[in-house]
Amino acid sequence: MKRYLFPLVLLSLTACGKKDNPPPADPASIVGTWHLQTRRQQQLALPGAAVPSSDRTLAYATVTYGTDGTYTGQVEGVAFSPGGTYVLNGTALTTAFPVVGPMTAQVTELSATRLVVEQTDLNYNNTVRIITTTTATR
Repeated sequence: MKRYLFPLVLLSLTACGKKDNPPPADPASIVGTWHLQTRRQQQLALPGAAVPSSDRTLAYATVTYGTDGTYTGQVEGVAFSPGGTYVLNGTALTTAFPVVGPMTAQVTELSATRLVVEQTDLNYNNTVRIITTTTATR
């Protein structure tokens, strides 16, 4: 199970769509180690009925993006290998996970000290929209 935990944590860093269009991110800005702080998950039953949301603190989880387009990470001090690859193009962050394949996400905020991403998925036979927002800091 721990083998799949890190890709799931990284998946929470991927994002699709925000109502505002954030400015394109500088690919060099993502390089370095990020400490995952919080993950908020909202679930909306289509066509709009809300279902419970959840907040979670991500303790001891980090991801490091390299200048060579690769990433590595740790959850609770356990390194996950092999890592994977990533591409930041504008606000689209595509991360390739060895286990589950590539995921494209939307970076909604990227500064020298803060990274926020949003991910929107459909689940349960496309009847529930799941919006996950993850915040990381340096």
